[in-house]
Amino acid sequence: MIDNVFEKYRIPVELPRDPLGTLYFILRKAELVKNLTINEWDWLESQRLNDAISLIKTQEENRKVIEDYRAVIAETVRNDLASLRHNRFVRPHVLTVPLPESDRALVFFKVHNREDLAENELALIDKTYKHFLSFSKLKEKFGITEDIPFDPNAVQRLSNVTSKQALSASDFEWLIQNSVFSVFHFIEPQTKSLFARYQCNTTELAVDGFMQLCLILQKLDEGSLPTETEQQFLIKHQCLSALAALQALEFIALKKQFRATQFASDDPGQHLFKVLRKIRDEKPLTEPEVNYLKKRKLFETLKFIYKRKADALTDKVKQGHGLTDDDIVWCKEHFFEEIIILALKLDFNLTRRSDGIDSPLYSILLKLNNNQRLSDDDLIWLEAEKLFYPDTAIPVVPARCC
Repeated sequence: MIDNVFEKYRIPVELPRDPLGTLYFILRKAELVKNLTINEWDWLESQRLNDAISLIKTQEENRKVIEDYRAVIAETVRNDLASLRHNRFVRPHVLTVPLPESDRALVFFKVHNREDLAENELALIDKTYKHFLSFSKLKEKFGITEDIPFDPNAVQRLSNVTSKQALSASDFEWLIQNSVFSVFHFIEPQTKSLFARYQCNTTELAVDGFMQLCLILQKLDEGSLPTETEQQFLIKHQCLSALAALQALEFIALKKQFRATQFASDDPGQHLFKVLRKIRDEKPLTEPEVNYLKKRKLFETLKFIYKRKADALTDKVKQGHGLTDDDIVWCKEHFFEEIIILALKLDFNLTRRSDGIDSPLYSILLKLNNNQRLSDDDLIWLEAEKLFYPDTAIPVVPARCC
């Protein structure tokens, strides 16, 4: 080794090659890329080793260039790692920027480049990262070109599409919201079945319109009502069979909304459908329409017609103003006796009670309010419920008529 060093620095052969010699020490220091001291430079000059001096100086100049270069590289790596720490898949508790020589640094770059991680690298990374990789691989495998934002449900959505499973309305909605139209060939079998069932012609539809129609028809298949905009879409494209199915669903929904479910038929050709639509749209009903509801004993439905006045009476009672005789007559005629019992409970300090009009309390309070005699059964019931004064405003000896 000593001969090689001496030859590299062009040391004359006549000089001694002592392993513990001063010259060999200085040359080894140069090999270690250590800066020489002034005294060491002076010693080399005293030996007139000009070739060695020149070579060592060149090495030191090159070392400075290399060190500057490495410093720039190190700074860029540190900046990159600081940026990668904010990757959404890096866990929030990872607060420090890793050193370039640490294992963490490699993990940061692997995550940024969507690479698989070893089990011992997962501690730093959110558990959704695996789902994200599956999502990316699915897109690549099936040629899905759209830039789809990743969310926890995205993998399942794409899996449903690519496995040619039947898609739900929410699946179609997700595809439309993200403009994922490159999946057409996967969903074509399901769409053909939908269009055949609802007799829809799609020959003139662009891709986005085609997907919109898929969404609407799937909603109908699931028994949910399309939006007003979607209904107008069906009208525009004359999807008559789909419109008929939509009206049947709308009729079912209206009967549920306005408490008319005892009406057996779901046929939107029934007159009730038109009446319920008018109630929904807050349009006044004609007298024959009101009689139509009464004849079919749809009293709960009738209450929606008078809801505004009923709400006003309820507010009046809650404000402590009570009901007039005319108010009471109106409540009975229009099936709002719950307002009457609310007023009576306020009058007799029974607001903590939840009794409805089917409770014995209602008939008892009506009697008391009209100064009528209570029966023995009434008194026994009140006693059992501990509803006499002083807990309430009901006197221990109820008022009797003269």
